[in-house]
Amino acid sequence: MIGIVVDDIVARSSQTVSREAIDYPASLIDYLNSEAQGVSAMKARLAAKTSSCPSTKIVLTGYSQGAQVTGDVLAAYATGTSKGKF
Repeated sequence: MIGIVVDDIVARSSQTVSREAIDYPASLIDYLNSEAQGVSAMKARLAAKTSSCPSTKIVLTGYSQGAQVTGDVLAAYATGTSKGKF
């Protein structure tokens, strides 16, 4: 479902666009641990990407648990509980 949104972003951009998925278990059985792993993985990927290319523009999307991961990552940066900028 979220792929349609990402495809549209890529198609409409006049800039070079790449897409990347965050690898984490996305499980309902151990939801809190799974979601925490997603947050950790996304923060690590954002840190690596912004370190290697500080002027890059980033669009974060997510569906279901991925949306919660994205929201938690954004909240951590917005409230200053996560180091760095992106």
